[in-house]
Parts: sequence; structure tokens; C-alpha cells
Amino acid sequence: QEQVSEPVTSTKPIEEVVERKRKALVIEDSAIVLKMLTRSLTKLGFEVTQAENGLEGLNELKTSLFDLTLCDFLMPVMDGLDCIQQYREWEKTHRSWFTQRIIGISAHACKADVDKGMQLGMNDYKDKPVTLKDLEALINTEEQQTVFKMLDKIEEHEVGTFNASIAFNYGDLNDE
Repeated sequence: QEQVSEPVTSTKPIEEVVERKRKALVIEDSAIVLKMLTRSLTKLGFEVTQAENGLEGLNELKTSLFDLTLCDFLMPVMDGLDCIQQYREWEKTHRSWFTQRIIGISAHACKADVDKGMQLGMNDYKDKPVTLKDLEALINTEEQQTVFKMLDKIEEHEVGTFNASIAFNYGDLNDE
């Protein structure tokens, strides 16, 4: 008599099985500011990816989804405004279902620079130095909570699809 094994399943809902780590991208050329922002975001529970210029940042934005992106204005290779503009153009055709939350940061931006950044697609702006308190305020906004929820649902869907795929493939093995 042939025995068929049932797929291993958890009694916990997916949300309890996998808690999604919040992800942040910091695009900043100053090593000191980069280190400070990374430490602060890590304290707030984020996994932080670093980019030292706009071109590196643009590549990171295209390859991953981030809960929060902080982008300096003035950097070598590609500045923050060019990075944001090129990413928003790319996002329209390659990821129109999700709008990456990008916060511009600068110690020297005038009102015209901030206005231009907002027109190019920044969601918000903070003067440097960006403190832990500033970051806490940013992540507690309604806009940021909406991004968290959307990425939670995407992760939940991917995990659910992955688990269903494993159960399906495991079932196929038992049919042989």
C-alpha cells in the first residue's frame, strides 16, 4: 500500500511566520553622514543599504524595493536630483504599480532646489543634520505607514506564492 505524505504546513498565519524586515536606502557621499544615518535607521529596525553617489543609488532603486530612501542633493558622479529624475522616469514604465518613497536631504539646498526636487519626484525634504527624532517623525507619517503596509502585502503575497509552489511541487514528488 502506497503512503502519500501531506505537505508540511504551519498553523501560524504567514505574517507570524515571516516578519518582514524594513529596508532603507541611504544615498549619501559623506562617510560621516552615511554612518550616522545608517546607525539611526538600524536603531529604528531598518536593514540599510548604502550608496555613495546618485548612480549607485539609481542602480539600487532599480533592483530593490525600499520602505524609505534618503537621497542627498549634491554628490559626485550623479547628483541626487538627477538620480530622482531618472528613477521616476524608469519607475513609470518598469514599476508603475509602486511609488518608491524618496526623501531629499541636504545641508545647502535653497527653496528653489527643494521645489525642483519636489517637482522631479521627491516625496519630502529634510535639512541636514537628519536626527533620530526627524527619522522617527518621517516613519510615523501616514504616507510612510501606507508604504509599509503595501510592502507587507507584497511580501505576504510572495511568501504565500512561494509556500503554495513548495506544497504543489512536494505533492508532485509524491505522485511518482
